[in-house]
Amino acid sequence: MAKQMGVSFSVDQLLTSTDLPYSAKVMAAPLPPKSKVPGRDRMLNLLVDTERRSEDLSLSQVSVGMMTDDITRRWETLKLTENAKEELVLPDEVVLSTSIKGQHWLLAMIFNDRTVNKEAFQSTMAKVWNSEGWITFKEFGVNKFLLEFQLLKDKEKLLQGRPWSFDQQLICFIDFNGGLSSSEVQFQFEPFWIQIHNLPFARMNKDVGSLIASGLGKVLEIEVDTEGFGWGSFLRAHVEVNITKPLPRGRFLKIGAQQHLLAFKCGLLMHGKGSCSALPQTSQAKEQHG
Repeated sequence: MAKQMGVSFSVDQLLTSTDLPYSAKVMAAPLPPKSKVPGRDRMLNLLVDTERRSEDLSLSQVSVGMMTDDITRRWETLKLTENAKEELVLPDEVVLSTSIKGQHWLLAMIFNDRTVNKEAFQSTMAKVWNSEGWITFKEFGVNKFLLEFQLLKDKEKLLQGRPWSFDQQLICFIDFNGGLSSSEVQFQFEPFWIQIHNLPFARMNKDVGSLIASGLGKVLEIEVDTEGFGWGSFLRAHVEVNITKPLPRGRFLKIGAQQHLLAFKCGLLMHGKGSCSALPQTSQAKEQHG
């Protein structure tokens, strides 16, 4: 007989009734002699096993709770020694020295799926840049390098000549920031010179050039004369592009009452019908970036 809160249940009631409490069915151990009810042993074993699993889970929860309380209690009673309480202060001279030295440093990353050869990269680019002073190359990650320049003018010449490439792969540069770790450095932007073709002469100016170029990124410079006008077959713009995102296919530009498509694929402005002749008609819907 099994009991719960002063009430007794027979084995047959435990096995056949659906109205009895679950805990009463579980308390049917030890197992009684065999009865005529099919699957009796299997049902009782399942009930007992379920109860045991529930008890194990409760014990685990209690153990975790006790461990947490123990850690909290130890933390509250933790007492630091006099040496441990002493603060470590980085001298201002060290911070200043790092900042000054950091002006001669530059971080570079080669956007290549394959790991490049450091020696080949160093020897090739040292010749290409043709610096007056020495340049050291130190790796701090896959295809990532810390460049140190002996002369600041060599660093400035390199930055002004961007974009650069190695083995037909883009090299992205950012200024050294001593407050970042190697894992926090993000190579996202690189400046490019773009050409804007087929502009009317009256629109070959800094304002129109800035408006069009802003569709690609942050405008750094528009190549115009002292009066703000550009002369020639196209207008040049220096734009900082987010290289982690695809280029937009184009932009619509309204001049007076007319709307034109500026296609970044071909670089032309005057597409009055909203399509680009440089792209096959069947591929224009698929072509999403230049």
